[in-house]
Amino acid sequence: MIPNFHKVNDELYRGGAPTVHDVIHLKDKYDINKIVSLDEFSGKRIDKVCKLLHIKHIMMPIDIAKRSSLLKFLSHDIVDMVSHGPTYIHCQHGKDRTGLAMALYRCEHDGWSCKRAIKEAKSFGFGIGVDPMIVALYERIIKKSCGCADTNDVNSAYDIVSNEQSNPSNNLGYTLDALEQINWSPYSDYRVREFPFSTIDSEWPEQYNNRQDRGLSDALYVDTGEIPQVGTYDQNTNGINGSGPSLVGTGIL
Repeated sequence: MIPNFHKVNDELYRGGAPTVHDVIHLKDKYDINKIVSLDEFSGKRIDKVCKLLHIKHIMMPIDIAKRSSLLKFLSHDIVDMVSHGPTYIHCQHGKDRTGLAMALYRCEHDGWSCKRAIKEAKSFGFGIGVDPMIVALYERIIKKSCGCADTNDVNSAYDIVSNEQSNPSNNLGYTLDALEQINWSPYSDYRVREFPFSTIDSEWPEQYNNRQDRGLSDALYVDTGEIPQVGTYDQNTNGINGSGPSLVGTGIL
């Protein structure tokens, strides 16, 4: 069963990532002839079956780590994107990216207020388990689209994202408000290892040995004969602890 599956109107359905069998069911029961995928992984998984069933498949993934993906999404007319259906639009869980898309659709196509559109989005779990600053960004975009936030020009929603700038001071990579409007989300925190070691989750490869793996300290490197730090980010903004990778510092010990 597709998570968060819901009928928006006679020509539009929304929900989470469908399996191959779900796509067949959508075609047979709901006569779906178009699917819009806002999640890249699940979209690629169903692309072949969509072609076999002659379902138009639009890949429009929104990746919160890539500002350009949201800009690309906002550059398209959401009403046109999900029209000429019956259409099914989805992300991974059918709540946040789908919630954003459907709230924009409600404001632009159905004439809803952003308050009503956001309330509906939250009824499907919009914002639950997501960084509050990401949710705040999505809500600002929705408010701009309905015209209650200074202008009724939907292109201003595009401007909200395009005006975000990188903040070099903390690498936390979140989107802040007003006077603190500084960066997109979420950049890698240089204090966190690039690839967490796991023997269970095969999606994450093992990283190279580093000082922590060998029970050594992450303090400033002192020539004590210990193995230099390798494969972890430098945690000291004033210098290098080891041979990298590092987002700060200028060289290799």
